[in-house]
Amino acid sequence: DITCTPGQSCDVSLLVTNSGTGPDNQTLALAANNSPFPLQLCRADGVCGADNMLIGAMGPGNTASVTAHISVPGDAAPQTAGSYTFVARGVVTSAPVTINVITP
Repeated sequence: DITCTPGQSCDVSLLVTNSGTGPDNQTLALAANNSPFPLQLCRADGVCGADNMLIGAMGPGNTASVTAHISVPGDAAPQTAGSYTFVARGVVTSAPVTINVITP
């Protein structure tokens, strides 16, 4: 869980690892959005998207980082909560990972 102050943004790093034995094209996907706060997914090279981020070809054992950039409007009420659930998709789909966000 993370706490984001209204009027500010919070960044969460998400790591995607190819744990297979061969190369794989990976995409980090927003599987569920139960949050009132806008979200962008951004790769290290500065490319951003709203709900899917193509990571591309990854060799076995390689890891890539994607940042979930969450913007909380200045008028967000105290104790406003939301959650985002992500999966990595390639040859197989990862177990889901959920980020919970709340305003103080």
